Amino acid sequence: MAKIVTNDKREHPLIAMRNLIDKKGLVVFNPINGLPLHGDPYVSDYLTIALNLQGHVKAEYDMRPVYFSPQDISIQPPGHILRATEVEEDYRAILVAISPDFMEEMKYLNNSVYVELRSYHWEPDTHLTDEQFKAVRTQLELMGTIADSSTPRRREILKNMLAALALLMQDFRDKGGFGTLTPSPREELFSRFYQAIADHHHESHEVGFYANMFCLSPKHFAAVIKQHTGTSASEWIRNYILVQAKSLLQYHPELTIKQVSTQLGFPDQASFSRFFRTYAGMSPSECRDRRIEPNL
Repeated sequence: MAKIVTNDKREHPLIAMRNLIDKKGLVVFNPINGLPLHGDPYVSDYLTIALNLQGHVKAEYDMRPVYFSPQDISIQPPGHILRATEVEEDYRAILVAISPDFMEEMKYLNNSVYVELRSYHWEPDTHLTDEQFKAVRTQLELMGTIADSSTPRRREILKNMLAALALLMQDFRDKGGFGTLTPSPREELFSRFYQAIADHHHESHEVGFYANMFCLSPKHFAAVIKQHTGTSASEWIRNYILVQAKSLLQYHPELTIKQVSTQLGFPDQASFSRFFRTYAGMSPSECRDRRIEPNL
């Protein structure tokens, strides 16, 4: 049996190479050998595409268990919570990281592809056949070559390649029966709710705010979310904000605590500090000064 790696992964490129990703727009890391922050929840600012070459990963995606196997591909929009729990020592994957600015450019090139890439899937992984795996790997490796080149039209070429990959994946999902599955009304509501938290958590922390977005009463909305997920709507909002707060405090030292509180939608720093101490068990300053374990 493969050895399980449990060491800290703070050197992971999604964390260590943020400046490069922001500058270039699309970066292909080939290969990577782990997930960010082993044991800690992590929220990426980037749309990520990961193709598993070998080894297995156990993780939590939005607080639900997921299992990443060889020949799985995962496309994850920004703003979702990922937590690695077990990573085999021989794990290798190709990782594509795409900045928000690059994705905005995609919107104008092909809006339907942009929407597809940004769509939230309850099950983020798709298992590929041998033929599909070979096609996707070839495409990602070529994207990496173009991303590292100095050709003046690099971004334009990469946007078209990303659009082609998205259409290819849609075809694979359709052939596998995944694209034709219609989510239940509750699944659809939760998917839209979670994406709304990712997009609007800095505007409001109240269940009623989100219920109103879907033209439902807060009571009915909360009941549906609780019945479908086993977790209350208020807990989903709170946990998301808590993970974002930890991430901003620990990995964005350029932000003051007041700026973090403002970015997360708190009326003032004192309110943020009370929230953080209540649910993280320490002050924001203490979180910034030392490594913390997840409190989810």
